[in-house]
Amino acid sequence: MIEERDAIREWHSALASAIGTKYALTQEGLGPYQARAKTNLRLVRAAAKTDADQNAAPVMMNEYQKMEELSEKYLAKRAILSYIELDALKNDALDQSVIACGKSLDAMAASGRFVDDEAGH
Repeated sequence: MIEERDAIREWHSALASAIGTKYALTQEGLGPYQARAKTNLRLVRAAAKTDADQNAAPVMMNEYQKMEELSEKYLAKRAILSYIELDALKNDALDQSVIACGKSLDAMAASGRFVDDEAGH
């Protein structure tokens, strides 16, 4: 689970960095991060043996899907050459949802217990 959180965190950081520095935002640039997160998600689901792990796996999937949606949103804007403000993520509700879900998963990993937190949905 920790590896999946790290992969999504790195993917998010790459997206935020590209937006914040006006670096070319492309699928080629973000693709490796997404691929790593997708691979780790499969591993999380396959390795989920305890009840807590089995309960957390759908939350991990939800975070992955939110991050994928966020990434696609900004890649689509870039594809049509739409202007993206440097602080676009600051006021993006989807971005805030990805961050909240991640914090919820981090708390679960630290405690070793599944908590059905609204942020993970």
